[in-house]
Amino acid sequence: MDMANSAKTAKEAANKMLKRYKKVLVAAVEHAAKEAQKEIHSKALSCLDEYYESYDPSSYDRTNNLRRAILPYLHIKKTNDSITTTVGVEYSPWILEMFADDAYSASRKYGQVDGDWVINNFLSGIHPTTDGSSIPGEAVYMPIKTPSATKKMETYINSYLATFENNVNDYVLRHL
Repeated sequence: MDMANSAKTAKEAANKMLKRYKKVLVAAVEHAAKEAQKEIHSKALSCLDEYYESYDPSSYDRTNNLRRAILPYLHIKKTNDSITTTVGVEYSPWILEMFADDAYSASRKYGQVDGDWVINNFLSGIHPTTDGSSIPGEAVYMPIKTPSATKKMETYINSYLATFENNVNDYVLRHL
């Protein structure tokens, strides 16, 4: 084999190895992002459970509707040179409004259910309650404050980001 062919063969081998490495790296990022999506969604649901834990009743139809409104989110964008992932949860107010049949019937006496208002209260750790009066316009608003779900999720996501890179590296090492 002459020197030119050896150099060409080495270059082809290096290019082949680089392509394989990029393919495995992209798969690793996608895999880690999907795992992150599952874990972050699970944590968001556990924040909801904690939100209602200190409140009586601890679970009712509104809880289930709010659970439905916490949606996992994953967006992966690939270009020739990069891969970008966005992972998290979305809080969907329209789902609360869509399922607001019997669950919010008592609240409907006071007006239409506002999904944004419900979600913002949850994220702020506020249980919007009244003194129990069933006469529209007579109830006294007496919110109960609990720890903020937003702060808990921010703390969790920040700690998760530290493990995300390790998850990608572990995957690459196992699949190269």
